[in-house]
Amino acid sequence: MSETATTDAPIWLGPWWEMPEYTEGEIILPGQSCLIGEDREVLEDIGRKVDEGKIEIPAMPKAAMEAAKLLRNPEPEIEEVARCIELDPAMAAWLLRHANSALYGARFPIDSVSRAVAHLGLRRLKGVILELAMKRLSDDVGSRPWAEREWTYAIYCATIARELGKMFNLDEDMCYLAGLLHDVGRLLALRELEVRGRLKEGPSSTAADDIIMECLHRCIGSRMAKKWDLPPAIADAISFHLSAKLPGEQSPAKFPSTLATEAASDLCLALGLGRDRMPCDALHLPSMLELGFTPESLKQFYKDRLADVIEQAKSCFVG
Repeated sequence: MSETATTDAPIWLGPWWEMPEYTEGEIILPGQSCLIGEDREVLEDIGRKVDEGKIEIPAMPKAAMEAAKLLRNPEPEIEEVARCIELDPAMAAWLLRHANSALYGARFPIDSVSRAVAHLGLRRLKGVILELAMKRLSDDVGSRPWAEREWTYAIYCATIARELGKMFNLDEDMCYLAGLLHDVGRLLALRELEVRGRLKEGPSSTAADDIIMECLHRCIGSRMAKKWDLPPAIADAISFHLSAKLPGEQSPAKFPSTLATEAASDLCLALGLGRDRMPCDALHLPSMLELGFTPESLKQFYKDRLADVIEQAKSCFVG
């Protein structure tokens, strides 16, 4: 079984949660104490830049920003929103692709932006716009293996978080967006590392560059959330996800969508979905239990639902 990030998870091997490596242990992410010499200096240099507000936060794509402004109106005109999106061909194509996907259940082909807006609804449209904005951040990273790793993880985490939201009667769309965007600060950290001529080592959780991103991505992401005026629930997921990792430590997260994101993230790490695989005690994951699972209901989720959810996520990488 591979220890590296992959789109193929161990669930295809049967009851993976009963394998020895999944019946004990816990997920432990590498910390800054692992860094020495030049790597430590790079971490401290970027950290100072963040603290001084000198980190470059890209603007949201113009058409996305204008559409988002229109959507703040309680009753925006669909045609006005559609015209704004049509000014950006890539955004229009992205919107049509989503509207016609199985996920949103279109009964007939949707061939215009205005119809796509009407079909998705204004709430989901906001999510599609934010998803495209993050994809463009990913596409701007020169090191494709690193960027694709981040995007793969984001999609898997978002899809699993949405399913968890559905199971526990949370806001499914917000769970999806929280899962999608919670690690967005890592993309901005990637850009900083590229400027310094880093990222020569391949993507791996043990690589110094990955540890640097893990140390800095919450504070960088928080600055981006403020600049982009993201909803409070998404800003909460960006700032506070997985910030309480010690046994019994209380999470500072204020929104249930952040808890769903934490659980989805731990599952992605356990299975190696967009991250190196870190097997753990799968039936006693603290984040899953905090969300409301019991070991027995968690086993049932793995057995009955998880494979379908992962296949659903995989469909997002097609086309």
